[in-house]
Amino acid sequence: MKKYRLLLIVLLLFACGGDKKKEISGCTDTLANNYNPEANIDDGSCISFVGRWSAYKKGRIESFVEFLNDGTMTSQASKDEVMELNWEDTDGQLCVDNECYKYEWVNSNEFLLHTGGRVMTFKKEKSIQDYIKR
Repeated sequence: MKKYRLLLIVLLLFACGGDKKKEISGCTDTLANNYNPEANIDDGSCISFVGRWSAYKKGRIESFVEFLNDGTMTSQASKDEVMELNWEDTDGQLCVDNECYKYEWVNSNEFLLHTGGRVMTFKKEKSIQDYIKR
C-alpha cells in the first residue's frame, strides 16, 4: 500500500510541475518590424507602419498618411485630394508605388523618412482607443 501511495505522489508531482512554458517578453504582432516569434508576452514594444500618421517638415504638418496592413495606403497633402497608393517595407526602405526611401525609427510613435535630400518626420496619430484609455 505504501508503494502505491508513494507512486501516486510522485506521479502527481510530475503532472503538476512539468511543461511550464518559459515567459518571453517582446513584440507579438506578426506585422510589426520587430516581431519576435519567441515572445509570448507582448511588452508594448512593437514598431509598425500600420496606422495613421502626420508628416512634418520644418515643424509644420505637410500631409496625413494611413498605412493599412494589406499593403495599401492613403495620403493627403493639406488640401490636396486623397491618393491611394501601395506600400511595402523592404530591407530598411519604405517603398511607395515602387519608389523606395530610407527610414529610421525614432521610437514606436515616430520615424524619419529620407526623401531626396530632405528628411520628413512622421508622428503616429492617436486612435480613439488611446483617448478612451485615459
